[in-house]
Amino acid sequence: MLIGDGDAFAKILQNKSANCKNCNTPIKFGDGVKYAERKGIKGNVVMCSKCMSVFRVELTPAMTLREDVTRQHFTSEDIEKMINEDKKFEKQFYIGCFVVVIIILFVIAALWSKFG
Repeated sequence: MLIGDGDAFAKILQNKSANCKNCNTPIKFGDGVKYAERKGIKGNVVMCSKCMSVFRVELTPAMTLREDVTRQHFTSEDIEKMINEDKKFEKQFYIGCFVVVIIILFVIAALWSKFG
């Protein structure tokens, strides 16, 4: 019988990881579960955020990806659409960061010319 802090145990579970069997991207248990839930998948599964593969998972001392169950949840077209949406979001994020950096540089330049 294990006695311990529930939060510590949850943290250990969240940080268990395994590499995706399809693209070799590391999948943390907590992140993989959350990502699957965002896509409407519940159960004993994790989802790779890079290639959108869904795996049945077994938690032992390590996290083991059992079988690929992606096709039970998505078609090839669904997966391609999700990957494209993620790439579009990533591109928008980087553009937003670039715009913020430019604005900050203009503010610094204006303050420099006024007070420098």
